[in-house]
Amino acid sequence: FTFVNVDHGDGAIIHTPYHETIVIDGGGGNSWSSYNPGKLYFVPYVESNGYNHIDTAIVSHYHQDHVEGIINILKSVRVDRIIAPAICDYYSESMMEWVQKLKSAAKDNGAEICYISENTRFTFDSGLVIDVYASDNSLGELNENDTTIPVKVTYGSFSALYTGDLSMEGEKSLVKRADVDTDVLKVSHHGSRNSSCEEFISAVSPEIAVISCGTDNVYGHPHKETL
Repeated sequence: FTFVNVDHGDGAIIHTPYHETIVIDGGGGNSWSSYNPGKLYFVPYVESNGYNHIDTAIVSHYHQDHVEGIINILKSVRVDRIIAPAICDYYSESMMEWVQKLKSAAKDNGAEICYISENTRFTFDSGLVIDVYASDNSLGELNENDTTIPVKVTYGSFSALYTGDLSMEGEKSLVKRADVDTDVLKVSHHGSRNSSCEEFISAVSPEIAVISCGTDNVYGHPHKETL
């Protein structure tokens, strides 16, 4: 289980003894700069470790700092399957642009896209289990971050929870419909004060919490309240 430093974004890799490789988000840039940590850091990290075949690539949601790195991966590495949120009619123009870019890259790669509209479990030969939870559509209409599909990965007695950019409301919704108790938590939304509510953190009760954010970023993440 690896978290890659992709500056202000998310990018994680899971590699099993059976040589199964799963990536969850891959970093990316932003609308006001050509700087792309997904391309600069995530893809080279994947390639330098010899991961020349990705079994599953997961896109938590269609924000650039999460999905762009996956698109870069699709241009460099063979990918069997992509897991991504089901497309909703309330998506912003920007999100729809990334939906189309992902579709195009997947087609060129030959990768299948599995759109998640309900809770879905994926099981691998190694015994690795990935539970993908559908986004709460009632919240996503109000907050794009809550279009995130949270992911819980279990391997033996170890588990990790990847929460994308969920807000406090998204976290509270997840607690009601999923077993969120886990060993490692990828903290929601880069440590924003608008996420990591006490109810959620108490239910997850992680041994380790990972915050993925850029040094001296313009948002001030991670916020003091979260820490």
